[in-house]
Amino acid sequence: METAAGGGACQLLITVTEDVPPGILRTGMGWWLPEADGPDRAALTVNINTAISYGGPWDPITGSADTGGLPCRLAKLTTGIIMKQEAIA
Repeated sequence: METAAGGGACQLLITVTEDVPPGILRTGMGWWLPEADGPDRAALTVNINTAISYGGPWDPITGSADTGGLPCRLAKLTTGIIMKQEAIA
């Protein structure tokens, strides 16, 4: 998944369901992979926060960055940490 504004990208497993309308991507919680190599445990690869810019626009009430309703682009992975994890499972 890559944000359309070029904020960044991350690798996510995707499941298409009837619970989410077409054209919408809903992500879950996931900071790292405990089984991944290195001290970061793939946190910079699979963490949704790496794909989102926290530089604004800011919510006028809470002051927090707008992290919902962001345009994004999906691409099928052929290599990467997610593909390696699927091979292990």
